[in-house]
Amino acid sequence: RDACAVCVRAVRRPHDGHGHIRLASHQVWRPTKGSKVQLPEVEHALIRVHDRFKLRRLNFDPWEARHMASRLQSAGLGRIGGGGFRLPMVEVTPSGQNLQRIASCVIEAFNDRRLRLYPCEALHRDLTRFRVEERSYGFRLVSPRDAYGHGDLGTAFSLAMLAATELAAKPRVVIGRSLFDQPKNYAAQF
Repeated sequence: RDACAVCVRAVRRPHDGHGHIRLASHQVWRPTKGSKVQLPEVEHALIRVHDRFKLRRLNFDPWEARHMASRLQSAGLGRIGGGGFRLPMVEVTPSGQNLQRIASCVIEAFNDRRLRLYPCEALHRDLTRFRVEERSYGFRLVSPRDAYGHGDLGTAFSLAMLAATELAAKPRVVIGRSLFDQPKNYAAQF
């Protein structure tokens, strides 16, 4: 009954400081009445996204995508834990610490005005429905279920935001190249 979504983020860092994070692409698969989302279709789309953007990191929620990540891994197309092969897949468990990190990344990026988004009604709907909920470990973002799902695109956005924020915060080393020649860093989540 849940949708599947992927968000791709581009990170452009100036020579000093944190970079700007831009929404580069997104896609949503919604189940139709009586059928589920076709995971092979999603797998092929992830490979196409990586071929297009050369992802540095692909965060995934193990609750929803561990089986898909395992299939991609067994086909030699990904590696859980980052690095390696074609898809740099990183499992982000929904622990209290990770949920708070994700919420902090999203809130800080909006507050710091580091985000660049293109118009997307579905993403806008999911983001405006987010609520901050206090828990014993701190706080997290929650999305109430509605006729459109459970904030699936917003969740993809949040996990991609975690990857993009971590990429943007890494020190940048420039040797023998102009600042204008630097490639973009892409991060995604599904």
